[in-house]
Amino acid sequence: MLESMVSQNKHDTIRFTYQLQGIRLPEQTGQSLQVEDNETVDNTYGGGTYATNNWTAFASNVSSSVNEQDPKEIFFKNGKVVFKLSPSLRTDLPSGNSSYALDTILVYAYDFARKNYESRAQKTIIFKRSSFPVMSGGTARMRLDSVQILDKAQSLLQTYRFTYDSTPLPAYFSYSKDFWGYYNGKMDDPNMTNRTLIPRTKVDVNMGDAMGTIYSRYIGADDSTSRNPDTLKMQAGILKRIDYPTGGYTVFNFETNRYFYNGVTRFVGGLRIKSIQSFYGIGAIPVVRSFQYNSASPNFPSGGSFLGYGFFQSSVRVGRLRQSGGTGLIAAKTVRTFSSEAANAFTGADGNPLAYTNVTEYQGDLINNIGKSVYIYQSNSDLLSSATYSGTPVIDDYSHKRGHLLSKTDYVKLPNNTYQPVKSESYDYVAFADSTYDNVGVLIRQVRQCEDGNGVPQLYLLPNGASAGDDRNSYQPVGYAIKTGDSYPVSTTTKFYDQNDPSKFTSTTVEYKYDNFMHQQVSRTRTTDSKGNLKIAVNKYPADYIQINTATTGNSTLDAMLAANMQAEPIEKWDSVKNVTTSLNGVVSAQLDLYQSNSQTVLPASIKKLNIPSPITNFSPATVVSGNITSDSRYVQMIAFDNYAIGDNALLQYTSRNAGPTSVIWDYNGEYPSAQIKNAIYSTLTGNKASAYTSFETNNGGNWTYTAKPVTARYAPTGKLVFPLSQGNISANGFDLSKPHILSYWSDNGAANVYASSAVPGKALRTVNGWTLYRHDLPAAGAGINISISGSGNIDELKTYPADAQMNTYTFDADGLSAITDEKDQISKFEYDPSQRLQFARDWQNNIIKAYDYHNYDMTFGNDAIASTTFTRDNCPAGTSPQSTTYAIAANSFYSSSKASANALAQYYLQQEGQKRANDPAVCGCPIQYVTISFKDQTGLGTYQAVFSGASNVTYNIPSGNSTKQVPAGTYTLQINAVGTQSKNFSLTGYSTVTGRTATFNNVNVSAAGPALTLTIY
Repeated sequence: MLESMVSQNKHDTIRFTYQLQGIRLPEQTGQSLQVEDNETVDNTYGGGTYATNNWTAFASNVSSSVNEQDPKEIFFKNGKVVFKLSPSLRTDLPSGNSSYALDTILVYAYDFARKNYESRAQKTIIFKRSSFPVMSGGTARMRLDSVQILDKAQSLLQTYRFTYDSTPLPAYFSYSKDFWGYYNGKMDDPNMTNRTLIPRTKVDVNMGDAMGTIYSRYIGADDSTSRNPDTLKMQAGILKRIDYPTGGYTVFNFETNRYFYNGVTRFVGGLRIKSIQSFYGIGAIPVVRSFQYNSASPNFPSGGSFLGYGFFQSSVRVGRLRQSGGTGLIAAKTVRTFSSEAANAFTGADGNPLAYTNVTEYQGDLINNIGKSVYIYQSNSDLLSSATYSGTPVIDDYSHKRGHLLSKTDYVKLPNNTYQPVKSESYDYVAFADSTYDNVGVLIRQVRQCEDGNGVPQLYLLPNGASAGDDRNSYQPVGYAIKTGDSYPVSTTTKFYDQNDPSKFTSTTVEYKYDNFMHQQVSRTRTTDSKGNLKIAVNKYPADYIQINTATTGNSTLDAMLAANMQAEPIEKWDSVKNVTTSLNGVVSAQLDLYQSNSQTVLPASIKKLNIPSPITNFSPATVVSGNITSDSRYVQMIAFDNYAIGDNALLQYTSRNAGPTSVIWDYNGEYPSAQIKNAIYSTLTGNKASAYTSFETNNGGNWTYTAKPVTARYAPTGKLVFPLSQGNISANGFDLSKPHILSYWSDNGAANVYASSAVPGKALRTVNGWTLYRHDLPAAGAGINISISGSGNIDELKTYPADAQMNTYTFDADGLSAITDEKDQISKFEYDPSQRLQFARDWQNNIIKAYDYHNYDMTFGNDAIASTTFTRDNCPAGTSPQSTTYAIAANSFYSSSKASANALAQYYLQQEGQKRANDPAVCGCPIQYVTISFKDQTGLGTYQAVFSGASNVTYNIPSGNSTKQVPAGTYTLQINAVGTQSKNFSLTGYSTVTGRTATFNNVNVSAAGPALTLTIY
C-alpha cells in the first residue's frame, strides 16, 4: 500500500492511512457442459459404456472475496482529508460481508497556533445513496443519487444530482447477459424451460464405432441470439442526466456499440455516446453535441463465429487404467468442455471492445448544426497469436497502439448546407522501434488425462507393457512472443484554411525527436512553417552527459541526479532559427540550469541565460570536463539559489541578477513563506540570523523566541493572535547586528522596551483602530548580539531586518492568505466566507475596498432570527474576570438552498462575530480578579508584614487579631517579615507550618476557584 509521497526536494510529504474492508462479491454466474465421444475399449468400440452424455449443463460460478484497504485519512502540511464510512453494512452485497459504503469526505485545515486540526471541517462532501430498481427476486444495487458539498458552517453550498435509466436491473444470478456481461433480457421469461448461459452450439459427436459414425446435435440455448446484446436492456441503470448547482443540467443519450462486418451490422457489448445536451437553466435552449461513428474496428478476432478459436471450448483425451493384470489403458474417450464464458475476454486491455477510427462531432444534431469536427483515430486490433493452434486462444495485445488521435478537422457549415474546413491538425506517433521478446510467454494445455475406475486421475502409463509411468506427453507447452512498444507523439501538423479560398492554407509542422532511450524525453523539437522557416529547440538531460563507454557523467551532481532518477530535469536547452526570407540562421537563446546536491537530495543551484544581441553560429553546448560543467562564456547568471534549510530543503536565500540577496523566512509547518527580505542575507556563515518576523499565528517564532501564549484580538493588525508582553518577554539571541537594523511592531499600549547591547527608544509612526506602529532604529553592534523586548500591553507584526533592506510579510489562516504587509508597513487584509471564497479585501485602515457576494440560483431561503446570545471574552490574561456581551442575527440575513442551510450559515456567523465582539477590548474588559485572604495574628504583637511577589506586588501590614486583604489572582511567593527576634509559628492553608522569626511560602496559588487561604500566626 502507498504509505507516503515525498516530493523530490523532500520539502513536502503526504501520508496515507487505510481502513480494512472485507468484501465478498456476488458470484459471477457461469455454466459448463461436457460432451464425451470417440470411445474405445481395448482399441475397439465400447458401445457407449465409457463415453456417456446427459446433455445437461452444470454451474461453474466464480466467486471471490477480497480484503480491501480503503483510504481512511490523507495528511498533508496544512490539513487532512478524512474518509468516513457509513455506520450500516451494505445491503447490496451477499451476506457475510463486512463492507460499508463511503458516506462522507471531510477536509480539515491545520490550526498552526494550536498545533492540531480544526474541530470544524473546512469542507464536507456527502454522498446521498439509494437503490436501482431491480427485477422481482433481485438484490437491490447501491446507487449514487447526489453529491452535496457543505461549507465550514455546514451550510449546503453545492448539490450535484444524478438521474439514471429506469430499466430494472436483473438479479445477480440472472442468465440474461450477452457475451460481454451486459444485461440482455434473453432469459427473463419465467416459463422458459431451457434457461442456460451456454451459447447455442452445433457439435459433431463421433460414436467411435467401426463405421466412424458421426451425428450432430445442438447444445446450449434454444435461441442462437441468447448471448447477443440487447440495445435497450443494455442501458439499464446508465447515467442519463446530471443537474448542477448553477441550475443547469446535462442530458446524455447513448446507443449500443456496433460495427459492420460483411455488410451486416453487428452489435457489441457496451454503450457509446450519441448526443450530449447541455442546458444552462430551466427552460433554456440546449447546446447540443451529436456524434456520428463513421467506422469501427473490433478489438477482438471477428472473422467467423465468436464460438470458434477455442474461446468457449476445450478438449482432452481421457483414459481409464486396466483394473487387474497387464498395463496400458482399458478404455479411452474424448471429453470436450463447452463453457458459457470465453477463455479470453472480447474486450481489450484498454477496456474498449471497439476502436472507432472515424467519428464526427456536430455542433447541433446531424441535420441542424453550425459546424462539425471530424476525428480520425489510430486502430490496431488485437490478433490471435500463433500459439493459439494449441487450442486455447492467445492474444497479441496492441492496445497501446490504438485510440490515439491521428487527425482533427474543424468545419463550418455554409448557407448552402455544405461544410468548409477551418482548421486541421494531424498527429504521428511511435518514437522507438517495437521490441519482440520471443518465447517469454508460455501456454500449457492438457491434451490427455488418465483416471482409475473411480475417476481419480492417475499417471498416464505407456502402452505395450511398459511399466513406468510417463505423463510428459499429457501436456502440450507452446511458447509465444510478447511485443512491446510506445506511442510517443513524433509530429504535429496544424493548418489554417483561407475562408475565401479553402484550397489555400498556412501550416506549421512540429516534429519531436527522441535521441536517448535512457530518459525518453523530447531531445529536439523542429518547427517548420509553410514558408519554410525552421526553429529547432534542443534539450539536454543528465543522461545525455554520460561519458562514452562508461555509466557515469563524470560530474558528481549529474550522477546524483541519475541516481535519484531525475531523468526529466533539463540541464541545458537552446533555440536556433533559420529564416528563409532574412537568411537569419543561428542560436537565438539558451538556458543552463545548474544543480547542487546535499546528503538528502539534488536542488537547483542557479539559472543562466545566453546574453547575446543577435543570433550566433558559434554556440558551445555545456560539457563535462574534469568533473566540472563548462559552458558558453556568454551565459549570464539570472538567479542563484544560495541557501536551503536543513531538513525540508526550503529555499532560504536567493540572488537575482543585478540585485542583492533576498532571504525568506518560512512558517506554518514550512508550507508558506511568512516574510521576504530583499537585500539581506538569511544568516552569516556562523549561523547568526540577519532578520526575524512573526505575526504570532504559530508557535514557530520566525527567528524570535518566546514562551508566553499569544491571545486573540478582534482588531489585530494581522491575523487573529497578538502577544501579551505582560506575560513574558521576546528575544532573538545570537543575532547579526553587524549593520544597522530596523525593529518595528504594532502595540496597543505604548512603546515596548527594546534592548540590543543597549536600550533603544522607539518612535510612533501612525495609529489605526487603537494600534500604534512603533519603530526602533538598532545601531550596528556586531555579530552574536542578543535582542530582547519587554513591556506591557499587546504587540503584533514584530519584525527586524537590516536598515538597507526591505521586508514584505505574509499572514495565513486556515482559509488562506489573510494579510500582506508591504515594505512601507501598509497592510492589506483578506477575509473569506465559510466556503473559503474571498469575501472582503481591506486596506491598512481596515476599510473595505472590495466585497464579493456569491449566489446560486436556488438560494431563495432566508434564515430564522436568532435571539441575543451571550458571549464571554476568551482572551483575557490569567487572574482577570472576563466580561460578556450579547449578539443576535436578524431574520433573512443569510440565504441558501434550504431553510436548514440558511440557519446553519446564520449560526456560524453568530458564533464567529459574537466571539469577535466579546474579544473587542472596547466592548468587554478584563478587570482584575481579586481574592480575599484571611489573616489571624494570635500573638497580639501586630508587627508582621505580608509581601506578595509574582503576578502583582502587594504588601500588607498585618494587624493584631483577625483581618482580610484583597489580592489580585495569580501565583505568588509569600514572604512574612517581622519586627523583633521572637520565634513564632506561621500556618498557611494547604502548606506545612513554618517556625521561626520569618516565613516564606512558594508557589502560592491565589484563585477564587482554589481553597480559601488563611494565614495564622501563633
